[in-house]
Amino acid sequence: MKNPPKEDYFNNPDIPIALLLEGEFESVFKNRITPKNKGFDFMEMGENAKMIIVSDGDIIRNTYSEKTGNVYPLGYDKFGKFIYPGNKTFIMNAVHYLCGNNQDLLLSPLKTKELKLRLLDKEKVQKYKLYIQLLNLLLPIVIIVIFGLLFTYTKKKKYA
Repeated sequence: MKNPPKEDYFNNPDIPIALLLEGEFESVFKNRITPKNKGFDFMEMGENAKMIIVSDGDIIRNTYSEKTGNVYPLGYDKFGKFIYPGNKTFIMNAVHYLCGNNQDLLLSPLKTKELKLRLLDKEKVQKYKLYIQLLNLLLPIVIIVIFGLLFTYTKKKKYA
């Protein structure tokens, strides 16, 4: 580092970065709603609930490249070309916990799912490469020309 930070700045190691709250929460609108606006059911105290508060919103922020327009996966280090799974794992576990124990059977297959890449057959790619390139280049042009001719023909027929 060009200007390393002073070690004095890191003297408090026990600062929480996330907090789990459970219980009944008081409504922020308690004592704020006037009697004329009481046309709906209002609860001063909520039911038993859970919430996780994280001190930094960047924990779930993806990196974005303005030059290329690419959105990189959560935890991607563009310099090391490596994905750190920590934040993604934390968010997935937090959502899993907040959904409750009855959701265990639904979310566990999603967490263990593996993606299998189905690669192209290299021999076929080499064999048909020129054919596919020409097809991708010429077919759209031919289709546009055909539609243009049909459009012109129908206009001439209609207004002739």
